[in-house]
Amino acid sequence: MDRTYRVKYPKRIGINTLNRVRSYRTRGKDNQDPLEKSRSFFILEGITGIGQFALVTGAFLAGFVSFLGGGETLNGSLGVVPAAVGLVQIFSSLLLKGGKSRKQQVIKVVILVRILLSILYFVPFVVMNVGASKEIVLGSFISCFIIAFIANGLAAPMVSGWLIDVTPLAIRGNYLAKREKISLSVIAITTIILGRILDFNKSSGNEFTGFLIVGIVLCIMGMLNVYSLLRMEDTNSETIDYNQSFMTRIMTPLKDHVFRIIIGFYILWNSALFIGGPYIAVYQVEKLHLTYTYMMTMAVIGSIIRVVFSSFWGNHADKKSWFSSASWSLVILGIVHMSWGIVVASNAWILVPVLSLLNGIAWAGVAISLFNIQFLFAKKEIRTMSISVNAAIGGTFSIVAVKVGGWIVELGDQAITVGSMDMSGFQLSFILSGFLLLLCAGFVILVLNSLTDNIQE
Repeated sequence: MDRTYRVKYPKRIGINTLNRVRSYRTRGKDNQDPLEKSRSFFILEGITGIGQFALVTGAFLAGFVSFLGGGETLNGSLGVVPAAVGLVQIFSSLLLKGGKSRKQQVIKVVILVRILLSILYFVPFVVMNVGASKEIVLGSFISCFIIAFIANGLAAPMVSGWLIDVTPLAIRGNYLAKREKISLSVIAITTIILGRILDFNKSSGNEFTGFLIVGIVLCIMGMLNVYSLLRMEDTNSETIDYNQSFMTRIMTPLKDHVFRIIIGFYILWNSALFIGGPYIAVYQVEKLHLTYTYMMTMAVIGSIIRVVFSSFWGNHADKKSWFSSASWSLVILGIVHMSWGIVVASNAWILVPVLSLLNGIAWAGVAISLFNIQFLFAKKEIRTMSISVNAAIGGTFSIVAVKVGGWIVELGDQAITVGSMDMSGFQLSFILSGFLLLLCAGFVILVLNSLTDNIQE
């Protein structure tokens, strides 16, 4: 067998599947396979979907909320919204009630999502120009932001399942890495250009104009995202029994003892990430007093490294297993988070660049591995509901973890003595986060790796 198609689970991938995989790669362009065509358009969907997300979160979100007069607490609360709306994903399967076309239902919801994200910076501008108060202007932005991500939560499980349906397991690692590499490359260039445009307009006293330009780019991305979905093949491997009550369908994944283990893993993952991760940027500003230019430079370096290593982790997953790529990348990420616990102003000049590089390497593997692992164990006939329940539970624990992390950070500005070293609440949260991430890696190695007989593909 050509080593290109050698995978860890040969008994789960029959000769017919392998023949189809070879067919996908050798079919001529004049007679392109519909699934191959869909995968091509999913790359465009990734560029535009992830692109819109990048332009309404992170530094863009913080800058705009600050411009509208919002405080740091509001910024932190809005930052956890994308994860928290995992709670609404359990209602996603209701959109497919009565055997409705997944493609048609996805497009309806995605159009709403893309419109809301596209007008996100325009709505406050319009409200401001009709003479509304500062509170109403800020409230209009917050409302549009939350509704957009609630709608996105309804679409996410269906879009993810669609992506999995058009990507055979034997080529999935390489494909997901390629999709992420292209998406991140385009987005990195776009965000750097738009960041400079914002800086220029801010220095000229026209900061709102800069955000309106970002809004125009959001509109273009939104239209291209919907176009990409329209051009994809309408596939769906699920057979949902709608004679069952909604609560019965919610409980079905929870009754599967194997998928309960998967849910347990993602609870640990969300807790590990959010108990310390969101506070790293805050620590850089408030304790290390790094400049925004320096932090943006480190972020860009991290993104470049993530792009470079995406193929490495994807090929590793195809040749070894998704569990191997997940465990090793989680180990690196755990070390990164723990290492932030020893970063102080005197050593930041050397540790921050090193940790930015390692963070990019780790996330290149974590992102695609943890996205795929849940699909390996979700039964095809209830895939959307399984992924939705997992996201809902994970989203709940991410909210709890952020609150716990905040409590640790607020232990006080005075240093806390640990052994012979004085540490702040920030540093303790990073060390705890890193320790839990290492537990995630151990969970993958010792528990998930023993469940390969239960893989659904």
